Amino acid sequence: MIRASIIVLILSLICGCEESTKKSIPIDLDSRINHLDSYEKSWLSYAGEEDSTIRMLEMYVSRRGDTVFGKDMVYKAGELDTLNSIFYDFEGYWSKHDDSLLKGKIKLYVPPKGDGVVTSKFHLTLYQAWRDSLYLPTFTVENTNEIEFEFHSNSNIVVGGLMYYRFTDNGKVEKGEEVLDVSVVEMPVSNRERAYNGFIATFNEIPE
Repeated sequence: MIRASIIVLILSLICGCEESTKKSIPIDLDSRINHLDSYEKSWLSYAGEEDSTIRMLEMYVSRRGDTVFGKDMVYKAGELDTLNSIFYDFEGYWSKHDDSLLKGKIKLYVPPKGDGVVTSKFHLTLYQAWRDSLYLPTFTVENTNEIEFEFHSNSNIVVGGLMYYRFTDNGKVEKGEEVLDVSVVEMPVSNRERAYNGFIATFNEIPE
């Protein structure tokens, strides 16, 4: 009985050590750089025929061969035309009180559709690599084009996607019913030129 008990104890310790080792290996988004859903960012630009307008489209090209578009920047006479561009400003930093807490903010710019009353919903979903797991936290705000995020992370890589829906009441009526002007923006989000981001497989619309 004693010998049998010792064998069981040894096996338990071995299994426990193996389980502990597996749990202690942190998820690293950099290790997924060769995944089919990893990408490289580049820019496509072209000039207007009659003026000094230049349009630049942000492209995400994945290893599987997909190309999706992100920011749509319009420049006039060398200056960014914010009223006709779709883009976001990104800010990310580590918390001063917790060096594993990643915090940040995204401000989205979308061309207006009239000057009526606006309501909106803004969703931001990001990949969170924390300890030995990968999560997809979603942050949501209403009636603002700014959204903040924070989560614990193994690295400073921020990748994911944003979805923004804006409804403008410009007083339009069709067949006796109120009609709203709708703006929809869906695009990948990344603070890296090359990284893993599964969201690039879901955003495949070419801007009009």
